Amino acid sequence: MSFDLSQVGRSWESEEFRVNTARLAQFAAATNDDNPAHVEGRIAPPVFANVPPMQVTIEALHAVTRAFAFHGQHDFHLHRPIAPGMRLFSRATVHGVQANAAGVSVIVKTQTRTGDGEVVNEQYFTALVAGAKLPQSGGKAAPDHRLPECTSSQKPLAEVRYAMDQDQTRRYADASRDYSDYALDPEAARAKGLDGVLVHGMLTMAFAGRAVVAEACGGDSGKLRRLAGRFSRPVYLVPDQSVTTTLWSLGKRDGRATFGFEARDGAGAVVIRHGIAEVAA
Repeated sequence: MSFDLSQVGRSWESEEFRVNTARLAQFAAATNDDNPAHVEGRIAPPVFANVPPMQVTIEALHAVTRAFAFHGQHDFHLHRPIAPGMRLFSRATVHGVQANAAGVSVIVKTQTRTGDGEVVNEQYFTALVAGAKLPQSGGKAAPDHRLPECTSSQKPLAEVRYAMDQDQTRRYADASRDYSDYALDPEAARAKGLDGVLVHGMLTMAFAGRAVVAEACGGDSGKLRRLAGRFSRPVYLVPDQSVTTTLWSLGKRDGRATFGFEARDGAGAVVIRHGIAEVAA
């Protein structure tokens, strides 16, 4: 198991990504999103922002290591919603390769912009190679989004449960074009040491994002400026699976309303920790 730290700072450029109504509506349907603006494909659900830069993100990750890596964290910084008619271009840069107690994290920063150069969003994708060792870290860590320790002792703003369907990962794969075999094929998942079909990390985040938009943004996803969280344990596509998101109000920071959130699976295990959402006034 090796890591090429010489790739830190190297960038990859995507091909043009054209946004249309059908593609946005398909993504909403694949994540059971019932927000009218998303269902009708007028604007993208927030987590759709991961789709345009996904290919170059994986290219950047694989330049550092070919070892199997879990999606460990994701941090969206959203400047404007993605809408039909946009022509998008993305750049992925190896931001850091960091040793930690759980293994080695590879952090890829992406920037997605319009054809005329306007920045639409920036993201920090963190992949964890569990149990790996690294003598020396390189580059930078992802921005911090840890919640204050007292957060969960507060009265929640809301708690929202969404059920998952048994074809959820297949539909999500078609909408996101993420055909990771462990999210579709039980045998492929077990060959990687998993207990069964694993729900895509971004699919879990999309379910949590639905709750954030509904409860913290008043249903207007265009107000969401940041959505970040750490994937703390796998979500398996088992019967009666669900994602329950609990939100807490954290007051205002830099003129934005800030919320903390956690998500639990159908068995009650916490699957997203240290969730942060920032909402424009």
